[in-house]
Amino acid sequence: MKMSKKKKVFIIVSAVVIFLFLITLGPNPVRTVRNIGKIKYIIDLLTGQRTEEEDIGVEGLIEAFVDKRNPGIYRKYAASKLGHSMKDAKAVEPLIGVLQDKTEHELIRAEAAFTLGLIGDKRAIEPLLEALNDESYEVQIGVLRALNDFKDERIIKPLIAVTKGEDSKKRAIAAKGLTIDTPEAIATLIGLIREDTYFSSKYVSVRALGETRTKNEEAFQVLLEVMDGKYGDRDLLISTAILSLGKIGDKRAVEPLLKILKEDRYFYHEAAIALGDLGDKRAIEPLMKRMEEKKNKAHIMKDLNEAYRKLTK
Repeated sequence: MKMSKKKKVFIIVSAVVIFLFLITLGPNPVRTVRNIGKIKYIIDLLTGQRTEEEDIGVEGLIEAFVDKRNPGIYRKYAASKLGHSMKDAKAVEPLIGVLQDKTEHELIRAEAAFTLGLIGDKRAIEPLLEALNDESYEVQIGVLRALNDFKDERIIKPLIAVTKGEDSKKRAIAAKGLTIDTPEAIATLIGLIREDTYFSSKYVSVRALGETRTKNEEAFQVLLEVMDGKYGDRDLLISTAILSLGKIGDKRAVEPLLKILKEDRYFYHEAAIALGDLGDKRAIEPLMKRMEEKKNKAHIMKDLNEAYRKLTK
């Protein structure tokens, strides 16, 4: 598709404005722009003719992140690209180095930890666990978020220890990582659901129970209790319990879920998804009736159709 002259002028002017803005930030940003193609680089990005990764590559992004002379915003951007787009194992050792460097700013170290989680290389687990008790709170939070991305039994005991602490934010983040079906993890999640006063800890624990796919009887019962509103009537908590019942796959959940699908005004959508996961064909008829309702929004219809597909395949 040919670009109009007006649009080209707008892009070039925008690029010039960005370039002038970079000049006001000091010599490092200007040098960075020069190294990746000067003003033409920005124009090409704005026109979609190239991506940052094509120009810089993994090595360039690593260099941009570890170089302490670069502004923090540039370093965080490089880390984001390494974690979200590239996920290249070559970045693991340099990121660990930044995480362990106590002379680095705490936010940069936290970013290094979080990026290690996104990459998912298990070489990072031990360094992350070592940094779990770092003197910096920001680093601790970054490490907890990173550990959530690993399915490894080495993280279970350290995360459980965090869930027993007084910091509600850390408890909730740690609970999110307890998605491996071990007796200790399941017991901890059940305890948080029943006893923790912080809503996020309850919600995350209900969700994590579903992710474990556990066959633990007490876990099944506590999810039923949450669905019935025993631990609060917040919609997010109840809807998450319904979805988790579908994930753990216990057929005893079918009857209460069918009742919700047929009668409930608010949670029939989640019940349909859960019944689709459970694969019980008794749900087909009431699901079809729900699909005929004109009030269903597009995203709900998409999920109802997917549940129907699972039940009829």
